[in-house]
Amino acid sequence: DIVHDVFIKLFDNLSSIVDTTKIEFWIFKTARNLSVDHLRQVKRNNLRDVDIADCVIVAEDLAQTFEKNETKEIIMNELNNMNPEQSEVFLLKEYSGMSYREIAELMEISEELVKSRLYKVREKLKTAILNLNRGEL
Repeated sequence: DIVHDVFIKLFDNLSSIVDTTKIEFWIFKTARNLSVDHLRQVKRNNLRDVDIADCVIVAEDLAQTFEKNETKEIIMNELNNMNPEQSEVFLLKEYSGMSYREIAELMEISEELVKSRLYKVREKLKTAILNLNRGEL
């Protein structure tokens, strides 16, 4: 639904987009904004079980060390419990392959804040996965 809405908005606003080289950025920004709106609505409706595990790609060293399904479950749980701004940075970097600069522009924050949030998310995920490996979860 969100993807559909993004392209409807693109079609409706195509004449107002001056720099056509920025269409990809515009699509990402619009998708982000619609996703945030959707998550707010979901949260308001008490439907907190948002399945983002399929959107997550784990760093290869973590994926090779642990079972893929257990890792996905841990990542999903951790990302669902994190601040949305933190999990969003992780998804944009790891899943979408965006650069720090692109993420900073999209989220309207500094590159340093992007790096800081990404570092914190990765540390939380590593800790959660290591705890699983030790049998602490």
